[in-house]
Amino acid sequence: MKKILHVLQSNTFSGAENVVVYIINSLENEYNFVYSSANGQIRDVLEENKIQYKLMNNLTYRELKTVIEKVKPDIIHSHDVRAALLCSILKGKRKLIAHIHVNNNNMKKINIKTIGLLLASVKIDYFFWVSKSCYDGFVFKKFISKKSEILENILSKKSIEEKCSKDNNDYSYDVVYVGRLTYQKNPERLIKICQHILEKNSSLKIGIVGTGDLEDVVKSKINLMNSNNIKYLGFQSNPLKIIKDAKVMIMTSRFEGTPMVALESLALGTPIVSTPVDGMKHLIKNDFNGYLCFDDEELTKSILDIIDDNQLYQQMSQNCKKRFDDLCDENKYLNRIRKEYDNG
Repeated sequence: MKKILHVLQSNTFSGAENVVVYIINSLENEYNFVYSSANGQIRDVLEENKIQYKLMNNLTYRELKTVIEKVKPDIIHSHDVRAALLCSILKGKRKLIAHIHVNNNNMKKINIKTIGLLLASVKIDYFFWVSKSCYDGFVFKKFISKKSEILENILSKKSIEEKCSKDNNDYSYDVVYVGRLTYQKNPERLIKICQHILEKNSSLKIGIVGTGDLEDVVKSKINLMNSNNIKYLGFQSNPLKIIKDAKVMIMTSRFEGTPMVALESLALGTPIVSTPVDGMKHLIKNDFNGYLCFDDEELTKSILDIIDDNQLYQQMSQNCKKRFDDLCDENKYLNRIRKEYDNG
């Protein structure tokens, strides 16, 4: 049985980490998996899922070298640019897969990061990109086109429903946000939209789930609002019931690949109102399973329209589930992963 080492930088549980956990849980009977990243909140998720792991203080050359020497993997599967760069130096004769999850604007320019990935691509055997815009956004894509493939993220509806059912609580949030509190997700704009919502209807309840380097900024802005109807809920290892019980999921990202939380929201029948970025354009159809809006006024109005019109909400909720079913072909996705593992 081949041993696969998944390498990530982040120590939290969000989109890319969710993908890795899904791959491992789906293929655990076919391959021997080890998860490696910085130590942190992710440990609880890994232990809950009974996933073997080797965690580091930080993703550095020295610590990763020690992990690789101990694990002795047959294949390394990296999940961000920094991980791909370090793994390319340490791979030896192993196969290296680089899985790029985010379409960051700085990937479109010639800079240290993109030049580094170009140089690392000499040793990277295959690239998975989670969206077309993610691949198209890499300034040196023409040099790696022959070993690149767009592999959009998916999830298992059965697993989502089973995990959701483990939470017996009832939540009364009309609007929820679930995700990292980082520059990419634009949480400052998120709080601004929340303020507009409560100005229009002060009885609505809003829940904010997540952590990140802008966590203190978010807490401060929520405190300044002086409202009992917006709550910062911090990290939640299982936020699925919170999403399911809400009327709307809000996303204000500056850029995205194929966000896993959006797929979870669709599977659970919660319409999404989002900025029109990258992968969200593929997931959301206006007036069908949510809205894509450019400005704050449109975002606010769209959220309130869904909440205020129960018939619209019910129809969109059903459409979310239909959209998820259309998007998530598990067999096709896992067969693509298997192909690269088996060719390693």
